Amino acid sequence: MYGSRVFLAGEKKGYKYMKVDLINRLPSFMQQYDELVKLTDSQNPEFDKSWNAEALVRKNLFIYTAENEGLKRFECMMGIIPKPGESIESRRNQVLMRWNNNQPFTFRFLVSLLEAMTDGKFEIYTNFDKYEMEIIVHGMGHEFFAELEFIRQTIIPANIYLRSRNYIEHSFQNNLAVGSALVRVIEINI
Repeated sequence: MYGSRVFLAGEKKGYKYMKVDLINRLPSFMQQYDELVKLTDSQNPEFDKSWNAEALVRKNLFIYTAENEGLKRFECMMGIIPKPGESIESRRNQVLMRWNNNQPFTFRFLVSLLEAMTDGKFEIYTNFDKYEMEIIVHGMGHEFFAELEFIRQTIIPANIYLRSRNYIEHSFQNNLAVGSALVRVIEINI
């Protein structure tokens, strides 16, 4: 592999692939023989396939670059069951959140986690004297609330009452009334 001449050939299935030119790996005096040129030309496609398969394996090793198969492996390791039709980015965010799930959890960690998940489109209001916290998110999809439930169960202390809201802005040209509510209350008496 050292000293090889590899050049970028294009893009395939969302990842960059390389094209290997075997004749350039031979010494220059051997490159002039037609038999060696034809032999290496016939082997180039096999080396290209091997190189591209290795590139896909490397891509699937890391959460940030993993595709469907790579994310499936990470989800399996962390016990995540993806919902049908869920986007790759949503699945990647779930994997990242579970992967970075390390103790101790602090308020600063919660803020940085929410910044990463929402691109900074959130507000947190706290009243720790009354053990209350409110998280307001702007424009996130329904997938986010499954992750927010995971945050509530694993990161936010059990004695903190969490209230969460999602504001989605829409503009309509005709009169339209839309309403919805999601309420989840857990009461534990000791």
